[in-house]
Amino acid sequence: MPQKTLSRRTTEGGEVGNSLIVGHMHKTYCRSVFICFLKIAANHAAQLKSSFCILGNEIDLANLYHQLFMKRIFVLSLLLFSLLAIGCDKNSEPAIKNLKIAVIGDSIAKGSHLARLSTELDPLLPSEYEVTNYAVSGTCVVRECFAPIWNTAEFENMQKDEPGTIIVMLGTNDAHSGNAAVRYQFETDYRAMLDVFRAIPSNPRLLLCYPPPLYALAPVNDSIVVHDFIPIIDKIANDYNLEVADTHYKVTDYPENYPDSLHANKAGLETLAKIVAEALDL
Repeated sequence: MPQKTLSRRTTEGGEVGNSLIVGHMHKTYCRSVFICFLKIAANHAAQLKSSFCILGNEIDLANLYHQLFMKRIFVLSLLLFSLLAIGCDKNSEPAIKNLKIAVIGDSIAKGSHLARLSTELDPLLPSEYEVTNYAVSGTCVVRECFAPIWNTAEFENMQKDEPGTIIVMLGTNDAHSGNAAVRYQFETDYRAMLDVFRAIPSNPRLLLCYPPPLYALAPVNDSIVVHDFIPIIDKIANDYNLEVADTHYKVTDYPENYPDSLHANKAGLETLAKIVAEALDL
């Protein structure tokens, strides 16, 4: 089950209520403007007709001008009414901001009962946001690897939940020696994964994170991350015009935060969360 960070969160019902109030005020304002316009136009037309009638021998001309003037007012009124109707349509009400943030990744993002990337990220963001952790330990990007993220319930549930932002931190397990034979598919499957995320109806913002540094030589190798995966992520981000969080080079000087040479402890996750929060800039 994905872990949700719900502390200090407001309900989305409050957002909906505010949106409806604003929409109602907008509709009332549109109607008021339209009514005032008609009153002003009618009064001006009546005054114009009276001034011509006083001239006596020009009454016919005045009536003709009055009719033409009223036709023009009628056409302008229809035009204004159409514009106001479009502006007052329910579809023009302020959109409800999607405050759901999803973290998809492997065991580094998942963390443990002591600390998770999502729980460390939560206090660094505005209080109205809700962060949910969909990370699954041991998972990879490549679909033919030993544990593809594609086959997990979390991968499906995240899409169903339609978040407004997706933080992607994957690639560490793709650098595992057990995936050497299928590693060449990393770019193709990474792009395919992002295409799935981009097809989510909520049209989420995507933030790509570099795989954090690996301090062990086996079974995962940091040189593969540095020389192969990070350039691929940069290339994809450039092609898709996406943002990237440097969760690799900015933490390489803190090996003490990775006691098993792979997984970040609480201090390490705090540092990663700060980098992600700065990249989100909410």
